[in-house]
Amino acid sequence: MNRTQRRRASALLAAISLHFAAFQGASAQLPALISRTDFFACTESASAPFLSPDGLNIAYFANNDQGRGIFCNSVKGGAQTLLFEHPQMRTSLYGWAQDNRHLICFADPDGKENWGLFTLDAKERNKELHPVAFIMNTQVRPVRTSRLFPAEMLVAINYTSPSLHDVYRVNLLTGARVLVFKNPGQFTEFFATDSLKVLGGMIRRGDGSGAILVRKDTSSQWRQVLELKPNEKAEVHAFSRDEEQLYLSHDLAGEHLSLYRCTLADMSVEKIFSPPEGEIRNVWFSRREGRPALVESEHMRTHMYAVDSSYDPDLKALAEKQPASSFRVIGRDSRDSLWIVCYWSSVSAPGYYAYARKSRSLSFLFSSEPVVSRLPLAKTRDVEFHARDGMLLYGYLTLPAGVPARNLPLVVLVHGGPAARDSWAYFSEPQWLANRGYAVLQVNFRGSQGFGKSYFAAGFSQWGTAMVSDIVDGARWAADSGIADSSRMAIMGWSFGGYASIAAAAFYPHVFRCAVDICGPTDLVSFIKNAPAYWGTASGFMKNYLGDWEKNPEKLKSMSPLLFASQVAVPVLVAHGEQDPRVNVHQARKLVAALTNAHKNVSYLEFPSEGHGFVYQRSQMLVHGMIEDFLKRNIGGRSESLSYSESEYAETVQKQTKRAMEEP
Repeated sequence: MNRTQRRRASALLAAISLHFAAFQGASAQLPALISRTDFFACTESASAPFLSPDGLNIAYFANNDQGRGIFCNSVKGGAQTLLFEHPQMRTSLYGWAQDNRHLICFADPDGKENWGLFTLDAKERNKELHPVAFIMNTQVRPVRTSRLFPAEMLVAINYTSPSLHDVYRVNLLTGARVLVFKNPGQFTEFFATDSLKVLGGMIRRGDGSGAILVRKDTSSQWRQVLELKPNEKAEVHAFSRDEEQLYLSHDLAGEHLSLYRCTLADMSVEKIFSPPEGEIRNVWFSRREGRPALVESEHMRTHMYAVDSSYDPDLKALAEKQPASSFRVIGRDSRDSLWIVCYWSSVSAPGYYAYARKSRSLSFLFSSEPVVSRLPLAKTRDVEFHARDGMLLYGYLTLPAGVPARNLPLVVLVHGGPAARDSWAYFSEPQWLANRGYAVLQVNFRGSQGFGKSYFAAGFSQWGTAMVSDIVDGARWAADSGIADSSRMAIMGWSFGGYASIAAAAFYPHVFRCAVDICGPTDLVSFIKNAPAYWGTASGFMKNYLGDWEKNPEKLKSMSPLLFASQVAVPVLVAHGEQDPRVNVHQARKLVAALTNAHKNVSYLEFPSEGHGFVYQRSQMLVHGMIEDFLKRNIGGRSESLSYSESEYAETVQKQTKRAMEEP
């Protein structure tokens, strides 16, 4: 080494030392390292509670010293009862049957989204799920229950054709089922009355357009209420009690969803309500008249509005209870006298309360994660910035507590969907990353839901182009603002977020220092051709949203990072579930093989019992442990060592991953 080289090396070493010392100084001011267990395997947690129609009991998922499963308790409190213990099973709680005794559940035993319908008797305490409609390799979806038929329910099942769901009327006690609507094709959703008659439906055509259809009775011809362009959205909320009107939201007349009433006799449509800002997320109806009463909407925050002015005092009282928090109504009894209300913020996990309308009083039920209230969390704030083409974009920024918001290592956390969105609330991943010392940016890139139909449509056929460049522009905005250190930026995400991460690494190889891809597609042509059969009726929408893989496969190939693996210049961590029914595991295996063959720095974990997203706690703990070690090595930050059991499980997963990669 000559004198010039030594001088350059010394200067570089000094810069590195100063950089490390600066970060160490910042680290000393950060809050104490929070265990991953508190974020991803909390020993005390609970889901949103479901209120029984009579208002006496609640049911919910919980993990506590009694076990992990479905619990029941009185609204007034007291000892909770473990009804069904399921430490591993993928189970979704739909709610109470109208008999106030049985709980309706959907379970997916193998992670392939072959959901079956089950019930659970809240009084027998037999700790067993009773199968009502469970057929191997078949998917069951809920349609609706009715107060008029407490022991029955409508469900949609793709029994006769994997790509089409028909509607059945099932007896929740005996499992007997009767076909009530045979899908002629194109029907993607079904809408029924209180009398459990399927009198409405949504269709989607091959070009992505669609329509809302209704009929007078089950023997009448279908009539069209609305015609929908590919970028337009509509949601049916309910039929009126007399079955003469239909309540629905649509955005045909503007950027955002508004609430309408359609009179079926003459098919006239009347606007009822438009929220001041944001998209309608939910509509609640009065119990007595069956008319719209409350509307929930979201732009950057969630708001509730009274369509029926008699509910104004309730919303005013609820807003005054916790003015710093957002809130929503999540359940009501059959008399509309008792509500379940959820409050939350970015630094407080959802807290659930019983609200008595007569006295306008709140009674605390429980927090979804009690430990969160004891943790030194970081606040999340709204941000806006412009993309390179001038489009205004929205997002959220979470800054680590205790240190100045200058030149921080940054993690861009990309949401899945991509027809979804990030929201302002407590989420474990941003808080976990912020506690490790990272600024966390979540970008609602074009194509995200909730910001208007133009915002949504701007993402059509832009998966690997404008959607990804929006995310890159967000990272550059954070660096240009002085918040992020441009030499220490990472990108990570699940599903589409995983795709966007590896796409950014391939198409913008010098923006991020590393990338984490979890369950993301990498070859878009192969991805869509191997999509689940039940996506069949949505193929027209996907051809607009993703791109037409039949007419223009080259466009999809140009957005497929697998084919550009040689351009990746940074370390990559890939994780995938072997049972993933949406993004086949070969998407990950082929990417890892391509990166390896191109002599790139890639690590891979394949979880044999996981699907699209990881449900087992040990998988969550391990993958996040590996991610934080990966981030620390590449952009600095803090990490918690793997526990002994995590290290053992890591060895098991790595051996299984090696065997999987060796398969022909």
